[in-house]
Amino acid sequence: MYGSMPRMADEKLLTQQTKTHSTQTTTHQEPSPSIYSSVLAIAGFIILIVIVLWGLFHIASLASPFFSSLFNKSTPAAIEVTAPSSAKSGESFALRWKYSPKENGMYALLYQCRDNVHFEIPRGDTSTPIPCGAAYGVPATNAPDNMVTITPMLSGTASTSIPVSLLFMPSATSSRQAQGSVTIVILPSETPVVQVPGPVTPVVVPSVPTYTLSPADLSVRIVGVSMDQSGMAAVEFDIANQGGRPSGSYYFEAFLPTQSTYTYTSPLQSSLGVGDHVVSTLRFSAGVPGVVSIVVDPTDAVSESNEVNNYASQPIYSYMPTQSYYPQSYPYQQQYYSQPYQYPYTY
Repeated sequence: MYGSMPRMADEKLLTQQTKTHSTQTTTHQEPSPSIYSSVLAIAGFIILIVIVLWGLFHIASLASPFFSSLFNKSTPAAIEVTAPSSAKSGESFALRWKYSPKENGMYALLYQCRDNVHFEIPRGDTSTPIPCGAAYGVPATNAPDNMVTITPMLSGTASTSIPVSLLFMPSATSSRQAQGSVTIVILPSETPVVQVPGPVTPVVVPSVPTYTLSPADLSVRIVGVSMDQSGMAAVEFDIANQGGRPSGSYYFEAFLPTQSTYTYTSPLQSSLGVGDHVVSTLRFSAGVPGVVSIVVDPTDAVSESNEVNNYASQPIYSYMPTQSYYPQSYPYQQQYYSQPYQYPYTY
């Protein structure tokens, strides 16, 4: 019995130590942080940064036109225009300018519409009215001298001040235009009054004739065609404005007899003034016998008095030198541009 007491005491001590060790282990054990929560936090932070950067880039792209408009304000090139400070109604004067263009183009006159004033261009014994509020092409015969003669016509007895602008329109539509202006005072014409004894005879003042301007009328005619034995061909054609108003911008199409039946579409052409015309030459290779056709204003974008004369055609054979199908005389005044349009080889 006494021998079993130490054994019982040892078992009790062992049980107490085991419970104590178990209690300490449970007390110091802590839950470890989840790796998934950390990954989600980092991913959310990255997404937030991407959203902020995208917003800043979008704002900058929207604001760039505003800032560029503030700091990149370009003005059209200036043309130095000179004219008399005043001119009498019915008396012609010279409008001159100084400008050296860097590319081909044409000049045009522009003036504000007034009820009692209009301008005319003298042509021999007659004159051609210049429509107001629209660019009127200066005849090519005057362009090399940088001068044009115009005649003011004033109805009434009160002087009128009117600005006149000169524009240079380059052949390439993407190029910048140049302009200049001058203000001219139009004075009434002097009508002498003869005093005679007795009753006073009233002075008859001639009325200013009124003009009814007809619409533009674009026409085309083929001057000549040619083709050599190798298939190199050319067609020369004349586009004219036979109407009473400037034509405005237009284009034309050419149906060429090639091995693949090619259709050529021209770039936008400059406006033709009243009575003006331009001669063009179109060269192409791989030609075959057939018919060459030219159509001006194929979509009827220009308002015209006659649409029938917008088409012309001529046959072309396997080998033929340049042939002209029309006489050199022309039913209206010929005005050639100083440098007619020339088109490169077309394939």
